[in-house]
Amino acid sequence: MNIMRKIFVEKIISFVLAVAAMPAFYCGHLNAQTREEYVEGFVQRMYELVLGRDADPIGLEYWTGQLLSGEQTGASVALGFFGSDEYEEADKSNEDYVNDLYQVMLGREADPTGLLYWSDRLGDGTPRTFVLGGFVASDEFGSICDSYGIARGSIPSNMYEFISLVPGGNDLALLGGFNPSEGALDSLCSAMAALNARCEYGFLLIDISTGEGIAYNIDRRFYGASTIKGPFVASLACYAPDQVPALQNLMTNTVIYSDNDAYDTLNHTYGAQYLRQWAMECGVDPARVSHRYAAFTARELGELWYRNYEFFESGEYGRQIGSWYETPNYSLIHEALGDLYVTRSKGGWYAMEDRPELSAAADAGIVYSDNGPYLVVVMSNNPGSFTSLMPLMQALDDVHSLM
Repeated sequence: MNIMRKIFVEKIISFVLAVAAMPAFYCGHLNAQTREEYVEGFVQRMYELVLGRDADPIGLEYWTGQLLSGEQTGASVALGFFGSDEYEEADKSNEDYVNDLYQVMLGREADPTGLLYWSDRLGDGTPRTFVLGGFVASDEFGSICDSYGIARGSIPSNMYEFISLVPGGNDLALLGGFNPSEGALDSLCSAMAALNARCEYGFLLIDISTGEGIAYNIDRRFYGASTIKGPFVASLACYAPDQVPALQNLMTNTVIYSDNDAYDTLNHTYGAQYLRQWAMECGVDPARVSHRYAAFTARELGELWYRNYEFFESGEYGRQIGSWYETPNYSLIHEALGDLYVTRSKGGWYAMEDRPELSAAADAGIVYSDNGPYLVVVMSNNPGSFTSLMPLMQALDDVHSLM
């Protein structure tokens, strides 16, 4: 395993989808020199409309070469420009950002309805990258890319799509343009090295406001033990609010004390119907949540917990339910960070000598840190103890402080 092989391109999301083939008209009817001039025109347009200046020779040569080689698409180049330090230093308002998107991605002024819609989405906390993804998918941007003879490509337009495209595997993946300085991840790598001799593990951390994050081994499936209770209770509260007054003691005992008897009563009464719907809404296979206890990947549990976050932030009722998750009696996230921030989490653990395949210490939740909320999931087959995972959780919080 090469922990330090970082998966990122400067300020560009590492999982932007590329389309390999160029449009047939340009491939069949333009010579190489003319095609290069068309691609240069696309890059020059980006400099003028996004950064408000002419392209410098080095930048023009770099982006043009990337597009000609197929290493970049129209989508990834747009993301590179809008995510550049130069653009961010302009400190544009949400309305100005949306106006720029209309000019660059659609080739026209923003209409009042569209300007209000996208500005409101940004005001509600949708990362700018995801709004850009919506514009990338438009017919107008597709036509612009076709006119310059380049592949459009795509980028995520929501958190669920974002999570689904995070690279898996045993390499440390940096997400959403997160580009830490050399040595900034030393404490995290030290915590990982210490765990390597003890257990297998995986983790996912994503800043909810910016989309920056870090991930490792997120497709390894681990027994989740009681982690399933977190999404289970949230889905029940969301879809059956009229039942909550009568069930509140059972529900709070399930998430705060991880009371198996309380959970069994709820599960026997309602089954997995609401949790299956929860899973379908965020792209998780409903079969994964059809049993009382389940095995999850960090990717799946991250998607389920982002759905929790959306519910918790949906209004006063959602915030009330979310508050139940702030004082769990046994949670890696809460134990490591609860004295520093508000955290909402539900851990799971299991250790039994005659069932080693079910050994588990896992946790997932939302950390409302001083520099913004983030989603975090830690999965492992460490037998029933969070103690050895504490340095990893603390190191992940340190990494988030750099985002």
